[in-house]
Amino acid sequence: MSYKLSLKLDVNKNLFIESESIKVCLTIYNADIQTIRLEDLTISNNPVFFKIVNRSGQEFTCSLQSLRDRDGVGEKPPLEKTWVELKPGASKTINVDLMSLLPKLPINVYEVMAYYRTSPLSFLLSNKVMFEVLKMNCIYAKTTMDYTWYDNTPFYTVWVNEDKEGRQLFSMVNSANAPQNVISNNRVTKVAEFKEILCSLPLTLEQERRHIIWTEGHMINVGVIKNGELTSVEALSGEYGVPLSPSITTEYGELKFLTLLKRGNDFHFFFVRVLPSDEVDVKEVFKGTGSIGQYSIIFDKNRLPHVAFTLDNTIFYLRIGGLFNKGFELREIFKANDSKIFVKLMERFSVVDRGYKVILNYTLKEGDKMVSNSFDLVDFKHLSNYYIPLEIEDLCILQMVLDDINSPYFLLVDEDGNLWFKGAKDGIERATLEGERYPSNIVAPTLLLSSRYNVNYGVYLRYVKDGDFVYRKLKTLRV
Repeated sequence: MSYKLSLKLDVNKNLFIESESIKVCLTIYNADIQTIRLEDLTISNNPVFFKIVNRSGQEFTCSLQSLRDRDGVGEKPPLEKTWVELKPGASKTINVDLMSLLPKLPINVYEVMAYYRTSPLSFLLSNKVMFEVLKMNCIYAKTTMDYTWYDNTPFYTVWVNEDKEGRQLFSMVNSANAPQNVISNNRVTKVAEFKEILCSLPLTLEQERRHIIWTEGHMINVGVIKNGELTSVEALSGEYGVPLSPSITTEYGELKFLTLLKRGNDFHFFFVRVLPSDEVDVKEVFKGTGSIGQYSIIFDKNRLPHVAFTLDNTIFYLRIGGLFNKGFELREIFKANDSKIFVKLMERFSVVDRGYKVILNYTLKEGDKMVSNSFDLVDFKHLSNYYIPLEIEDLCILQMVLDDINSPYFLLVDEDGNLWFKGAKDGIERATLEGERYPSNIVAPTLLLSSRYNVNYGVYLRYVKDGDFVYRKLKTLRV
């Protein structure tokens, strides 16, 4: 029996830049005189398919489960199909971001059509819509790293595209399983001049609210993002220096971050809270004198910040406590003399203590060797260390990530701008291609550690070259 059904496809606009979210709206409409029982338009049922063709003849196909397949999770049939009943004149609509289902689309003009499976051998076809993909030109990118080790946390990045229309701020989310897979990449707002732009980490994947922070001159702006869209912007009154990464948005919608203000030889740490009501609370938590170098920040399971920083080549640990930031604890950890220091805080589960503990990893570099140490900040003792010889001299540490057994991996740069990758138990290897130099023709190099619960588990490098994102997998890891 045939029914009078129609399938309508709409696209939110016609011009996109590379990797930008392509949001389409798909509606199935019952034009019949009777109620029709249909397979629901869900990911598990997977009854919807898209066909995208460009003017060069390239064809791309995807379904609602394509992200799972690209992520290495695989398509999963439902345990039991779900159904929807459409009364006469009723409709069912879903919104889909094609960018999350497809690999990066080349610059071209595209025609897209949707298919809805009405039976194993029968499909309902939609109308065709057109859109064009233009070249991107990224001039700035920064990823907020999740050092508290939530394995399913996606990678949150803010980046700026510059073209003839000016500078546009984007908010991009990449898969925790395969960092090259874009989940969403939305325009936020236009920006003129800026010093620093950060995005907050939402503490639950399902929450609607998160934030973007950017500086213009001495002004710190806070933007509220709801469901991927910028809803409001507020400028903080007062001078608090530069915002420090990471920042978090709690499950209740509260933004928390630290800032660092330098005045002459003095420095000040401020703790900023933006409540769900948009009320702002700022407290100075520590001030000191000297030259601050490296720093690392995490927020523990109680949503309170911990800071490790170097001051005149000595490592200090600052723990900020209390609901309204009343009280702090400052401890000296290690004096490094003439070594170069790289610090990182992390949170790990302790089987012995049956709870999470804040751990400090600090790496000392002297000439052609590094020593990477893990230090328990609760029991105040060293846990482990790695002696790491370097085959190349005069290297500078840009970034370090730790795998599930706290083994470090380093991104380093030499005097010529070549990037190198070094694991604690591995030889050194080139991280980028011949002729690629940082910061001359590549910018924003970032190590990304994917989820250990996925077949793609490994260390990835992302950087920007010729205005475009480049992804490289540097090492495959196994749990």
